[in-house]
Amino acid sequence: MNPFLQETGFTIIILALVALGLSLCTFLFAACKREIWATRSAMRSVDETVAALSVRLMNEVADLNTRVKSSEDRAAMLGSAPTSAYGMNPAKRAQAVRMMQHGAEPATIAAALAVCVPEIELLASVEALASMTGQGATRS
Repeated sequence: MNPFLQETGFTIIILALVALGLSLCTFLFAACKREIWATRSAMRSVDETVAALSVRLMNEVADLNTRVKSSEDRAAMLGSAPTSAYGMNPAKRAQAVRMMQHGAEPATIAAALAVCVPEIELLASVEALASMTGQGATRS
């Protein structure tokens, strides 16, 4: 075989392999570029969603702050119910039970004993439960 043809054959094979390698590199470059573009557009979409949710959250927090402030202002205007620092002592409890037995309303009892109405209502509930079981919860 002619050495020139042999060298030309090797050259053609080498050039074909180089062309194939360059084609493969070009394809991989285009695929990477397409993947980067898709990732960037997805990230932009996520960023827009996060920004919209942040604005919504800030608006809701501002609204809640306004509502809390107005509630605090209303509570300050109304004042607090007169309550005992230590709750109801046994003497007040016995007096409340006597007043309930005579038919006084919880609001009246609470005002007379300087305790809050829910305490009197709780005492009435406890007394009712105690009378259903046949035991006296308090001694009058």
